[in-house]
Amino acid sequence: MGDSGEHAEIITILLSVLSELAAMRGWTEVLLSRDNFFAWIQEEPLVRVSPDVYLLDDPPPRPRPKMWQTWLPGHRPPRWAVEIVSDDWRNDYEEAPQTAEDRVRVEAAARHEAEDRIRALEAELSRLREKRSGS
Repeated sequence: MGDSGEHAEIITILLSVLSELAAMRGWTEVLLSRDNFFAWIQEEPLVRVSPDVYLLDDPPPRPRPKMWQTWLPGHRPPRWAVEIVSDDWRNDYEEAPQTAEDRVRVEAAARHEAEDRIRALEAELSRLREKRSGS
């Protein structure tokens, strides 16, 4: 499904901010990207998420996999990921190929692994904004 203009603009801004943060922090071994599938459960590889924007540490060399399978060597989960939902978010989730139970399980696993990293990134962005406004 295509992105709305506003949705695409938000994604572009997020990728820009993350790129700037990566450059400021000297993060050279990261992949900043969008809309790629991440599968979390080896027995159910089609139960997956596709974050609008994500930051992945130590990505494997090219060619990149068609789908990240987090149980495989070199297929790490993202350090940070975000999904931007539309005004019609119920439709977005109800039309997903997996059941609601599968989506909850996958999202819970991803959230559990990423919560501390997300908080750290948010704190760092806040600190950088404060520093920038004080300059």
